[in-house]
Order: sequence, then C-alpha cells, then structure tokens
Amino acid sequence: MNAPVLLIVCERERGIILLCLLKTVAGVKGFIICLIRKIITWKCGKGYADFQPTEISPKKLSTVQIFQIIFLVSVMIYSRKPKEKQNMKDTLPILYQDQNMVAVNKPAGLLVHRTRLDIHETKFALQMVRDMMGCYVYPLHRLDKPTSGVLLFALEKDSAGRISEFFRTGQIKKKYLAVIRGYTEERGVIDHPLREIYDGMVNPGKKEDLELKSAVTEYRRLSQVELPYQVNKFPTSRYSLVEITPRTGRRRQIRRHMKHISHPIIGDTNYGKGEHNRFFREHFDCCRLLLAAIELDFIHPWNNERLTIRAPLDSIFIKLLTELGWGKNLERDLIG
Repeated sequence: MNAPVLLIVCERERGIILLCLLKTVAGVKGFIICLIRKIITWKCGKGYADFQPTEISPKKLSTVQIFQIIFLVSVMIYSRKPKEKQNMKDTLPILYQDQNMVAVNKPAGLLVHRTRLDIHETKFALQMVRDMMGCYVYPLHRLDKPTSGVLLFALEKDSAGRISEFFRTGQIKKKYLAVIRGYTEERGVIDHPLREIYDGMVNPGKKEDLELKSAVTEYRRLSQVELPYQVNKFPTSRYSLVEITPRTGRRRQIRRHMKHISHPIIGDTNYGKGEHNRFFREHFDCCRLLLAAIELDFIHPWNNERLTIRAPLDSIFIKLLTELGWGKNLERDLIG
C-alpha cells in the first residue's frame, strides 16, 4: 500500500522523544493532528504537544504495521516518564529555616500541591517538605508547576495565619526573573484585572462563577539582545531579560500579564509563542519556562528584622543567560 505518511515529532530535553508515523487521509489530516495533540497533552503535558507535523515521502505501510506503530508509541508513553521526573529528588534545597517557617528552592516541573489540572502527577512540594521536616507544613503562597524558585511554608497553624496575612496585605515583596519575547519598556506597570483559573480543588464551584479580580504587576528591563535569526516574519529576533514584581497574587498572573502586553515569557506553552519556544529548544537546548522566583523580602513577623530569602538559578537558566551575554553582570543588574 503506497500512501503519504505524516511524521509527528514530539521532543523535549529531559523528556521523551516520540516518533509517530500515521497515514494521512484527504480531509482528515487536521483531525488526526488535533487528536494526537490532545492525547499527548493529556498524558505528558501541553509542552510535549508543541510540534510541527511534516509530511514525508510515500512509504509502503500496511494497516497492520500502522497499528503496530501506534501500539508501541502508546506503550512508550505509558511506561516511560520524563527524565526530569525520574531524577526528581525526594528532598529540596532549604534556603531558610527557623521555628516558624521554612523556605525551599522548588525546581521547575514540580507542583506545589495536588490539583485537578495535573491529575497524573504523583510528587508535590508540599509532601516532600512535610517528609523533610517530619511534621505537617502549610503552603503560604504558590508557584506554577513550570516556575522555579523560592517557596515558603509555615511549620505550624498559628504561624501560617500570621505570615499569610503578610502575603494578603502586600507586606512580602516577591521578585522574579524572566526572559521574554521582544523589547519591553525600561520600566512599566501592568494594571489589568484577571479572572481566577478554575480548579475543582483550589477553586471549587462553576467556572462561570469565578469573578474578575484586580491584578497589578511591575517590571524592570535589565538587558536586551537582538539575535541574527529569523523566527517569524522578521529577519532578527529580539528578547529581554526582566525583573518582575507582582503586587497582587492572582494565579499565573505574571504569565498572563506578560502575554497581555505582547511580551510573553519564553517557554510558556500556555500563554507564549510556539515558534519562539521551539527556537530556544532547538538553538539553546532550553526546554523550561524561563521564569524564576528569585527573592522574597519582608520584615520577620517575630523578630521584626528584615529577612531576604534568595534562590539561585538552576544550571539551565544560568547557561542560557550566559549564552545570551547576560550572565556576567546579572547580580549587579538585580541590585540596581
């Protein structure tokens, strides 16, 4: 049987490499691609379905061979977890600890707690820190799964209530570092209301009942670069390194706000640009969301002294910043 074959490639560093050969049939190719995306997204996460299908020359494949390929691909998906999850340690680096709280450095790819948005996940920062401390811990804020950085927990219920009030009233300053598409203004404030994201556990009820809430984000451009590569219609590609300070704590606020001003974060498979994400994967071997929570700064609720907790960037983030020429003066830029 001689028929066009569709080559589906799904590739991520520290993840699986999926090769799927499917016969294309006139009129249903788009449906097949959409179906494959949905299956891969459901099982492996949205980033894995960010591929470009390519038709290759006709091959002689029988119907039996087609089903054999699909079966083998299915077995591979179900039996092989991404390496980033296989290598996930059962402990997290402790950045700060006292009798009331503990701060850890959460890696990209780890959920803070269980959520129906990622029902297949089995590891959570909450459980890992609880095992590390040997007691129940209380998460005081959240970081998205693909975001790395400072994550703070209270060690007792009374402490949780007191520190949570600091977060609620804006007494804790959060600082993030991100690589975004395009050149931003030198400084800016994004004041754009956001609707809470539905989650049957965190936000129970109906989706339509979720209200629109105020959301404010400040940012400061640290560096910028223009690369001699054509990613879309322009002959070169521009990117900025920005320090971001959210003044409110809406879910995925930074990612949604940066998309709102047309400067999405690189590596964001929900709110970013697929062509730029692919460029960074292929050219820089960088597959993560380039957003890191680098600092929490506040007055300690019990001793009234200023406490600044900083999280170092991971090796992938540092390597990328170095290749873009931003690594050398990064500490100076952040202080400035």
